[in-house]
Amino acid sequence: MRTLCLGALVLLMAASPLTASAQGVPDNIPDTPGESPGDRLKDRMIERHRGFLSRFFTDATVDVSPLSGYALGYQASLNAGLALNGGDAVFLSIATRTMPVQPDAEGLVAELGGPMGYVGAGYEVNGTRFLGETPTGLRTGFRFGAGVLVGELSALALDVTPTYHVLRRATWSVPIGVRVGAALFTGGGVSVVRSSLGLSLGVRWHWAERERLEHQ
Repeated sequence: MRTLCLGALVLLMAASPLTASAQGVPDNIPDTPGESPGDRLKDRMIERHRGFLSRFFTDATVDVSPLSGYALGYQASLNAGLALNGGDAVFLSIATRTMPVQPDAEGLVAELGGPMGYVGAGYEVNGTRFLGETPTGLRTGFRFGAGVLVGELSALALDVTPTYHVLRRATWSVPIGVRVGAALFTGGGVSVVRSSLGLSLGVRWHWAERERLEHQ
């Protein structure tokens, strides 16, 4: 009996330095060769807050109008947004837009030939509200935007853009759509409304990997 107790005591004393050594290794020492403590901390913070960070996104879009007679030559825009519960989103936009002069333009309308800046905000309705939790609904969105055009003249602009994400991955997607809008120009006691119709192509990046892979 004494032999067994003595053996157990010897084993316990031998294991104690190993346990203390293991406990003494700092948690911030990387396990992967070449990985710095800062990289490891960053990865842990992203993983901890991934569900929240994945709500933020940035996208860039280009809109062009191949149809003559409409007041949109091209628009290049940069948007920053936040996804809400239920799939909807809010976003802010900055852009540059051209408003081609129509052949029969006169007066105020004739001055709308140069590029104009655009600053605005919008709301995106997720397609699942109309199409349900289907692959098509998950890839579809309806964007409503309002903002101000600033150039030689100023205008209030309203846009509606139904979109469909032809590619959808965990951190990025490629939406295409059709932008329909109108701009109200005023000056010298005259008001002019210019309609716009254009094709839209963009790329959207999420700040972190989304929890649900909706591209399947």
